Amino acid sequence: MNSNPLQSFINHKADTGMQCGNYSIDIPELAEGEQYRFHFDATVCVGCHCCETACNELQNNAADVKWRRVGEMEGGEFPNVMQLFNSM
Repeated sequence: MNSNPLQSFINHKADTGMQCGNYSIDIPELAEGEQYRFHFDATVCVGCHCCETACNELQNNAADVKWRRVGEMEGGEFPNVMQLFNSM
């Protein structure tokens, strides 16, 4: 069994009967000078703001607290327009 609780959750197979919902994971305390990291693939970001929600849930923050935000950038001229998002 993997000793990292987050990795164990990620590797959990869907066919084990685990139902959808909110789950809490006991993440080890940080050592002095360490900080949590947040990894995401910016090439597939669609601006859904789920990263904001995940960050708040992990930190047990109130819904109105925003440590992360999604930046929105638009460019080009019609008909060649584009919209990009970035989790900050």
